[in-house]
Amino acid sequence: NKLPTRIDYDWKKTEGWTVPIGKSFSENVLHDFDKIPHMTIAGMTRQGKTVLLKLLFAHLINNNPDDVEFYIIDLKGGLEFNRYRYLKQVKVIADDVKSAEKTLKQVLHDVKHDMTYFKENYYTNILDTDIKKRKFIIVDEGAELDPPAHLSKDEKRPYRYCQHVLSEIARIAGALGYRLIFA
Repeated sequence: NKLPTRIDYDWKKTEGWTVPIGKSFSENVLHDFDKIPHMTIAGMTRQGKTVLLKLLFAHLINNNPDDVEFYIIDLKGGLEFNRYRYLKQVKVIADDVKSAEKTLKQVLHDVKHDMTYFKENYYTNILDTDIKKRKFIIVDEGAELDPPAHLSKDEKRPYRYCQHVLSEIARIAGALGYRLIFA
């Protein structure tokens, strides 16, 4: 069969923390953030990575308006996500490495706080609790977190810190309800 050249996004509500990310011949292909907590989006310039991020963002809000939080690191100078800054689900929008560092310090603090809460309650995974909230960290233009070679060691510190925290989130925070979407 000939593949379609355009498929409209399906705004129908999906179950839990699933989002449509594609279509087979017969049905939507869903990504379930409770089964695979993190997502990487890659591709060439001007091929739709940010458009996909915005669709995921909007779908998650549409599905779970009271239980989703976003920490957005928009390294295109804040141009792509700035218009959403006043939504109740958006906690912060960082638009450069310095504000990304500040945002990720807060996220790491929250991760450690949540880890203490989980330990005190003998939880090992958010899926085994009645906690509904999920916290999404969206990074658009993540390549900007690679420090330019000409910077001094001290100037590279915020870049390395951001990389470190994103690694922590990817490795340990998924069980606590944190979801990383890195483009």
